[in-house]
Amino acid sequence: MHARSLAKAMDVEAGLLNDYSARLQELQRIIGKHNWDAVEKGIAALRNLAGEVETAETARVEAFRALKAEHFLPAEERFDQVAERLEAPERDELRELARRLKIAVVRVKGSSGLLGYYVSSALQARHQVLEELYPHRKGRLYSRSGRARSTADESLMLDRKY
Repeated sequence: MHARSLAKAMDVEAGLLNDYSARLQELQRIIGKHNWDAVEKGIAALRNLAGEVETAETARVEAFRALKAEHFLPAEERFDQVAERLEAPERDELRELARRLKIAVVRVKGSSGLLGYYVSSALQARHQVLEELYPHRKGRLYSRSGRARSTADESLMLDRKY
């Protein structure tokens, strides 16, 4: 009985995690288009979906606890150990769902890592362009040859009034 509820909870959570990964990829695409209103909406949608994932995870954890209690297994028993004690069809289904859940988690990690890398590299490129366009605003000066030079031995400029 509880194996069925655990399977359902795992399936729901894996689906939500896959949706989360897809929305992260969509957010990266939207950021690339500089559509800031859509970025805000995408971030809000991700926050809502993260709440749903958290709820699904709580349901999965509770279903797993109930399954262990149903079979009188200790609380510290791992998933593989619990699955091993089930009948073949239930065991195989839960193992397949655990594999799908792990793949979904890896997708989310990959998508969020790619999004973070994309945003940081885009910011770094913009900062470099701005630094080259406006060196006087960053404290960087250039010689006549175009090379950056230090301001340590600069001449002092005075107003003629003084």
